[in-house]
Amino acid sequence: MNTARIVVTAAFTKGMPNFHTIPQVDPIQKEIALYHALPYGLHDGLGRDSGQFSFAEGWIRHNPLGYSAPDFKPLEQILHASVLVAKPSL
Repeated sequence: MNTARIVVTAAFTKGMPNFHTIPQVDPIQKEIALYHALPYGLHDGLGRDSGQFSFAEGWIRHNPLGYSAPDFKPLEQILHASVLVAKPSL
């Protein structure tokens, strides 16, 4: 949990010119996508439920607000042939 908080804070403050870091570095203005992994115990059922994979991992994209454009999805772009995107449930 602490690691997740550090990563989210680092990603959010990446472009703040007044945020002090050690060592001092210039702010960056690149899009960032954060993904959260599902707990290990849920992995086994994902492959079976997909009907396509023997083994699978689940990732949830962090809300892009403040990090990137809503359509910036590098994991889906890079692994497009191996990604199964769940349809939202109502």
